[in-house]
Amino acid sequence: MTQINDIPLELLLWVFWWYTVTSADAPLTISSVCHTWRTLAQRTPELWTRLDLRFVREPNAQRADHSEERAMTKTRAWLKHSMTSPLDVCVTIAHAHEPQVPGFTFLPLLAPAPPPIKSTLQDSPLALLLSAHLPRIGALAVHAPAEADAREFMISLFAAPAARDAALRSLQLSVTGDSAPAPASTQVEARTTQISPQVRDVHLSNLAVPSPWLTVAALTTLTLTRRLSAPPLATTHVLDLLELSANLQRLELHARIRERPTDASLQPARHLTLPHLHTLALTANNLTDLLLPLRVPALADLALSDLDGYAPWTGRGLRAFLTTRPPLRELRLERLLALDDGTWEWCLPRLPQLRSLQMVYCAQADVVLSVLAGRGGPAHAGTSADGDAGGVVCAELRSLALRRCPGVLASVAPWFTASRKDVEVEIVDHGEVRGVGAESWSWSCDTPRSFDTFLRQESGYLCSLKN
Repeated sequence: MTQINDIPLELLLWVFWWYTVTSADAPLTISSVCHTWRTLAQRTPELWTRLDLRFVREPNAQRADHSEERAMTKTRAWLKHSMTSPLDVCVTIAHAHEPQVPGFTFLPLLAPAPPPIKSTLQDSPLALLLSAHLPRIGALAVHAPAEADAREFMISLFAAPAARDAALRSLQLSVTGDSAPAPASTQVEARTTQISPQVRDVHLSNLAVPSPWLTVAALTTLTLTRRLSAPPLATTHVLDLLELSANLQRLELHARIRERPTDASLQPARHLTLPHLHTLALTANNLTDLLLPLRVPALADLALSDLDGYAPWTGRGLRAFLTTRPPLRELRLERLLALDDGTWEWCLPRLPQLRSLQMVYCAQADVVLSVLAGRGGPAHAGTSADGDAGGVVCAELRSLALRRCPGVLASVAPWFTASRKDVEVEIVDHGEVRGVGAESWSWSCDTPRSFDTFLRQESGYLCSLKN
């Protein structure tokens, strides 16, 4: 058997590096094994570039809490051993008074009233420690139980003079508590300082929009996520935020929208051109008012999920959007159940560059099959918008997935592949689906509770969206 001291150092470092991906305290654990490993770990700054801090912050100033001190001790060790290497920092804040059992609230009848909760993270010592090294931080993630905590921590972090030299690669702010974000107009008892971090990739989860304290501009990637029970967003506020980032390349928005579509939605008074946007993912109850104001000549990847499901305007909005002829190569649709007749016969011929089409719980999927097949099918005949029944619609298509679409059975796959042998087909009907809960795509979100989780946990709330 090979002795542990006989393992080549290059192999040990490779194992150590992978261990740091799965464990927040991996360098400390490695250093505690033996003198050789400790020396190797402390002389390898690449092992100390991921700083994951989790601490409980007591909201009452009268009671001392030492967990932030422990986080500061860990921070000093990472700053020392990482030398001059860039850092990825994740800060998770919790409150000591929060119940440990989800969904359980203890209300003792004879217990004294708790002291008033004060601002939790104003002039946070940990934030002040990190602020001196802010130019070294490439990615920053802050998860807090309330927006006030995230706000005070971020203001303390960016208040130092070193913040002027900071150039974050990505910023993620996530409110992880169960309380809905306060509207942007709500007056809060806190500092009114505004910060404008220089960052390209921003992910905001359950924060107020527009933000009274955070300004982000010149973005290339923006992700906005809000739980279903939160106050809905106004379309104007979303467009105002996008207008600050003309070079935006990727946009994801998962939230409810305040406005309801009307006839005027098909001819919006305001238009916004995003010439570099190539990926757009929207999950909302009003897709029409979000889509039509956008001019996206480079859009290649579009994902739409309708929270309403039976909104009668979605089909007309999709047709109006495709009149701009975006060069779509990938299209993913979910819960489009009230499309007008003729929608797919009109839309599909206008997607000549489409290579991948995925539909989840969408109506008229049988029409899609027949149009793409270019001939009579199980229910409909495929005819292009120009009346040419012999032409190949979406000739570049290579992947087609239909999942839980009403009226489409897996048995029709051989019929379709006989006409389109170059297309890989996946059909999952209702009989093959196991389990319960809304099926949703795994969006590229790093938040602990992504939007598809909100859909599953708050599925009962979906019924009220149509009222």
